[in-house]
Order: sequence, then C-alpha cells, then structure tokens
Amino acid sequence: MVRWICLGIAVAMLAWAGAADAKRTHRSHGASHSASQLEEGMYFFRLTHQAIEGGRLIDKGDSTLRVLIGPSGQDGVRIRLDHGATALRLDAAVANADSLPGGAWLEFGSRVTGARDSIGFLRMTRTDVGDYAMSGAVAGASGQTIALFRSGIEVYRDTRPAVPVADLVHGQGCLLCGFSSNDDVGRSKAEGFVLLRAWWSQSHEFRVVNRPGGAPDSTVTADEIRILPTSGAGAGHTLSEFVLRGKALGELRIFSEQTTRP
Repeated sequence: MVRWICLGIAVAMLAWAGAADAKRTHRSHGASHSASQLEEGMYFFRLTHQAIEGGRLIDKGDSTLRVLIGPSGQDGVRIRLDHGATALRLDAAVANADSLPGGAWLEFGSRVTGARDSIGFLRMTRTDVGDYAMSGAVAGASGQTIALFRSGIEVYRDTRPAVPVADLVHGQGCLLCGFSSNDDVGRSKAEGFVLLRAWWSQSHEFRVVNRPGGAPDSTVTADEIRILPTSGAGAGHTLSEFVLRGKALGELRIFSEQTTRP
C-alpha cells in the first residue's frame, strides 16, 4: 500500500549558469511516447512534458500524469517551463515505492535558461537493505554544506568537498512513497545562493555518512535536508526546464505542478 509522505526539494540559484561540472545529470534529449508527441510532448498542468529515452507518458484523464520508468537508468520526463519562470513546485509519488528493488533511484535536476548543463542534482537510491541513500551536488561548487532541519530548526551541519560525489545521508522509511520538489533559481532569502532542498511532512531518522575528517556516522531525526555551496552569490537567473530521471521505478505519478516568477 502506497503511503503518501510529503517530500519537497528546492533548488535556489544565483550565479551558476556555466556549470559544466554537472556531467552526472546532463542527459541526451528524448522523445515522448507517441510519434505525434515527438516534438511537442504532452501538455499537462499548463506545461509541456517530454518523455526521455524509453520513458512513457500516460494521461488517464484523472488529473494525474503517469511516467513509466524502466531499468535502463535513462528513462524519465523533461518539463519545459514558462519563459521567465524562476521556480517549479511538483507533487508526485512512485506507485510501488514500498517494494522497489535495490539499486532503483530517482534523480532531480534543472537547467538555467541558456545553459547546456544541469545546475546540480539530488538523487535518492533504494539500497539492498531497504533504506535510501541520498547524494547530490551543486554544479561548479568546490565545497558544500550539508544541513538537516526539524520543524525549521537546524539539527546538524557540516562542510565537505562537492567532488567526488558520495552518499550524504541514509534515510529510513519510504522516502519515495510521496514527495514534492521545488526548484527555485530566484534569490534565496535564507541562504542567498544555490540551495538543493528536500523535506518531508513527517520526521525520519537519517544517518549522516562520509563525514569530514573521517568522523563517525551521526544519526539525527529530521524532516528537511539542504545542500549549499560554500560560496557563490551573484545575479539571478531563470529556469528553462526541470528533469526527473530514474531507474527501475515502474510508475511515477505526478499530481500537480506550478511555476512561479520573480
């Protein structure tokens, strides 16, 4: 039975349009699931959606867009954003998240208008023991801060290298049973630069791994995770697209999407 646990991911950016380091999230362009949609894609929530690689888009007329994601690691959906959009909020869930195989994953990434590569990524991977490993990085950042919050109060923080990419935390519970994402490249009032953010409607137990200096793992209870570059404020930008890509997820259901402007 699918549990609908709210998770949100926010990406806020100001000066990282030339982020060529984000090779991990730069993928080839795909097509939608029928020949007639090859160029135009599927119009849903007032936005155009294009299937990537072997992904398929299905509209059953129930205000839910279904994205079928197979085992190749290339399937997903590209969401074309309105001109001038600085943020996208998306609410979705993986239909059979409770029974995903080890190695299944979902990754989020956005592209700033005029840039070829992603501004960064956040990935959640189902492990063989049933929890979720979370990794992520802001493109072009040499260092980044990992911060966890509970009810808006910071409960953990450390600073570490952005590369090589490694697991940040391992989370208990079904983190993909339901989530919300919110990419935002307008100025973050709280942080002032790029912000990769994930949060849940209820707290989960997280084990912070790969801590600086070889420190032992630290276990905290939190409902929000933030990944921040250690420096890099600058002029604001707009988003051109938002991409979800995964492996062995089966059916990803998107319930709502909303863009915002400055």
